[in-house]
Amino acid sequence: MPEVITLISTFTITTVATMVGMVLLGIYGYNLLNTEKLDRYVHAISGAVLSICGAGMLFLGW
Repeated sequence: MPEVITLISTFTITTVATMVGMVLLGIYGYNLLNTEKLDRYVHAISGAVLSICGAGMLFLGW
Protein backbone atom coordinates (compact mmCIF):
# COMPACT_ATOMS: atom_id res chain seq x y z
CA MET A 1 0.00 0.00 0.00
CA PRO A 2 2.81 2.54 0.67
CA GLU A 3 4.02 2.03 -2.90
CA VAL A 4 0.65 3.10 -4.26
CA ILE A 5 0.59 6.21 -2.08
CA THR A 6 4.14 7.08 -3.19
CA LEU A 7 3.20 6.59 -6.84
CA ILE A 8 0.05 8.70 -6.58
CA SER A 9 1.85 11.45 -4.65
CA THR A 10 4.71 11.57 -7.15
CA PHE A 11 2.31 11.71 -10.10
CA THR A 12 0.21 14.45 -8.47
CA ILE A 13 3.18 16.63 -7.51
CA THR A 14 4.77 16.24 -10.95
CA THR A 15 1.52 17.08 -12.73
CA VAL A 16 0.82 20.17 -10.63
CA ALA A 17 4.43 21.38 -10.94
CA THR A 18 4.30 20.96 -14.72
CA MET A 19 1.03 22.90 -14.98
CA VAL A 20 2.33 25.71 -12.78
CA GLY A 21 5.54 25.87 -14.80
CA MET A 22 3.67 26.08 -18.10
CA VAL A 23 1.39 28.84 -16.79
CA LEU A 24 4.39 30.82 -15.52
CA LEU A 25 6.13 30.45 -18.88
CA GLY A 26 3.00 31.67 -20.62
CA ILE A 27 2.61 34.66 -18.32
CA TYR A 28 6.25 35.72 -18.61
CA GLY A 29 6.21 35.18 -22.37
CA TYR A 30 3.04 37.24 -22.71
CA ASN A 31 4.61 40.05 -20.69
CA LEU A 32 7.45 40.27 -23.23
CA LEU A 33 4.99 41.36 -25.92
CA ASN A 34 3.60 44.86 -26.29
CA THR A 35 -0.14 44.21 -26.04
CA GLU A 36 -1.55 47.66 -25.39
CA LYS A 37 -3.24 47.74 -28.80
CA LEU A 38 -4.78 44.30 -28.23
CA ASP A 39 -6.41 45.24 -24.92
CA ARG A 40 -9.42 46.54 -26.80
CA TYR A 41 -10.02 43.16 -28.45
CA VAL A 42 -9.26 40.79 -25.57
CA HIS A 43 -12.83 39.50 -25.26
CA ALA A 44 -13.19 38.88 -29.00
CA ILE A 45 -9.82 37.10 -29.16
CA SER A 46 -10.62 34.88 -26.18
CA GLY A 47 -14.03 34.04 -27.67
CA ALA A 48 -12.41 33.09 -30.96
CA VAL A 49 -9.84 30.89 -29.20
CA LEU A 50 -12.57 29.11 -27.22
CA SER A 51 -14.65 28.62 -30.37
CA ILE A 52 -11.70 27.19 -32.29
CA CYS A 53 -10.85 24.82 -29.42
CA GLY A 54 -14.49 23.73 -29.12
CA ALA A 55 -14.78 23.12 -32.86
CA GLY A 56 -11.53 21.18 -32.79
CA MET A 57 -12.82 18.94 -29.99
CA LEU A 58 -16.16 18.34 -31.69
CA PHE A 59 -15.10 17.90 -35.30
CA LEU A 60 -11.39 17.07 -35.32
CA GLY A 61 -11.13 14.86 -32.24
CA TRP A 62 -8.59 16.99 -30.37
